[in-house]
Amino acid sequence: MNKAKFSYRGIMKKKIAVSMLVAIITLVAGSAANATEMNSFYRGIRPLGMGDAFTTIANDENAVFYNPAGLASVEKGSVEILNPQIEVGENTMTFYSDATGLKSGDTTSAVNLMKANVGKHQHFRASVFPNYTRHNFELGVIGQGTLDAEIHSPAYPTMSMDVKIDAGVVLGLAHTFMNDKLQVGGTAKYVQRQRMYKDFTAAMVADSGTSYDMNQDKKTGGAIGLDLGAIYFLENEAWKPRVGMVIQNIGDMNFGDMTVSTQTAPIENKIKQSINIGGSVTKQLAFLNTTVAADLKDIASNTSDDSDKGKRLHIGVEAKLPKILTVRAGINQGYISYGLGVDFWLIKLSYAHYKEEVGGYAGQREDARHVVQLSIGF
Repeated sequence: MNKAKFSYRGIMKKKIAVSMLVAIITLVAGSAANATEMNSFYRGIRPLGMGDAFTTIANDENAVFYNPAGLASVEKGSVEILNPQIEVGENTMTFYSDATGLKSGDTTSAVNLMKANVGKHQHFRASVFPNYTRHNFELGVIGQGTLDAEIHSPAYPTMSMDVKIDAGVVLGLAHTFMNDKLQVGGTAKYVQRQRMYKDFTAAMVADSGTSYDMNQDKKTGGAIGLDLGAIYFLENEAWKPRVGMVIQNIGDMNFGDMTVSTQTAPIENKIKQSINIGGSVTKQLAFLNTTVAADLKDIASNTSDDSDKGKRLHIGVEAKLPKILTVRAGINQGYISYGLGVDFWLIKLSYAHYKEEVGGYAGQREDARHVVQLSIGF
């Protein structure tokens, strides 16, 4: 009798333990599936190389996307006629390389390919931003295409693909106050977006999408975005310290009724408001003009469901050599980033490598990416 009771209790304990384990795994898996990278519209290659810490040093064409107050620090005018920027994830490079040998109609190979890439975020972005930038003013035209994808369910793999194509106009203005100690600026942008969200089965991947018409799932909408930022210079000639804040996409950029449903949760088609703060110092170290910056982005936790501070922390350093070379490094959401730029006056070449957090907290699930840009202008 005692043995029977002991056996029964043991079985019940095992059942409870298994149930708890299943519940924990389900919660963790659900959290990872629902987590995405933080909401943003456009990011430049120079900021990405230095950990995307750019709120108080936005003194070039990137100012209208990071902090328009920085336009007051632009010393001379410039025109970029053509500046294609390509960003591709390492997972995507591997997936594409493996997929090139896939024969049309070979569903078995497609299933194996997708199983091998479950949980590996896929990312690609291409953009051009011809612009005219000078002291206190910037006008540009933006064109950008972004692809993000996730493969779910090892047993029956499905690729959820999200494609966004944006085109718009961006205007930035700035002004100084308090004997040039305070810079204030604003950005206005209008963006027309085309978006397609689709779940692709292994059979569709094997078919290379030849039987799929993107137009049947495409949605179109337009939105106006407003940014307002400020930078304040503290009194210290040796280090030139400054602090700043920017409110991006005030009230959200809403593209209208373009909401799509995914396997995990609905995705709203809007670029959400973000409040970013930062600080930086600049000092001449030997022959290097060196800037160190730190940002805390989305301090109100509005652009992402999680509230992890590490995911919002960005630290960067930039060192300009006397001639044509600039080197950059930083920490982006807990991951190391680096980059460099070569300026030949009419032609500029830039490269950056960074990792984006696509999980729920810093250090959970990174997506390593390479970015290259060629700029032609004067």
